[in-house]
Amino acid sequence: MEFLTKPEDQMEPNEITLEERNTILEALLAKVPIDIFTTPGKESLYLLKQKEPLPPDVKTINIVVKLLDPVMFPIQAKNTKKMLNDLRTSGLLNDVIGLNIKGTVRKYNREEKKKLYPVKEGKKSRYEVNVYDVVPKCHDIYAYVLPHGEYVLLYHIRGRWFRALSYFNNHYFYSHFLSIYFSNTYYYTKVKMVL
Repeated sequence: MEFLTKPEDQMEPNEITLEERNTILEALLAKVPIDIFTTPGKESLYLLKQKEPLPPDVKTINIVVKLLDPVMFPIQAKNTKKMLNDLRTSGLLNDVIGLNIKGTVRKYNREEKKKLYPVKEGKKSRYEVNVYDVVPKCHDIYAYVLPHGEYVLLYHIRGRWFRALSYFNNHYFYSHFLSIYFSNTYYYTKVKMVL
């Protein structure tokens, strides 16, 4: 893609995600019938457990993109193209997409509902979310927090590998995207589909 300056470091290697997983992701990102649309907010991690294995405790992550066939995967292809264009326009592309990107993976504390485990910084611990934190949102979706209230939603592939799904500089659209993903994921798990 013309937006990528270092494609070898910014593209998801072919062997990482199977075509079957791309098909499932496409369904989870599709529009939701109004009768199953849910806005769970912070309850989403309590209602849908995080997918195992969880990402490791690291300070750098690999954030890559996967350019998919727009005929087979129209939603993901459209989101990726828009995200890359928006990141390039805002000057964030090379700071967000690539290998060894600054990012502290946060863990959700299921015992204390709606709280994250603290992160050690020197001798102190912090609980609040900071810029460049990778925060669990729903099942296998994480939010990469950027300066100025911007977010990149990430799909956890494995280990410290994440696929960038979409970029938001507006909290309403960010929340709506998460609600669509949650509603579809919650519905499919209730009808016993394997995700």
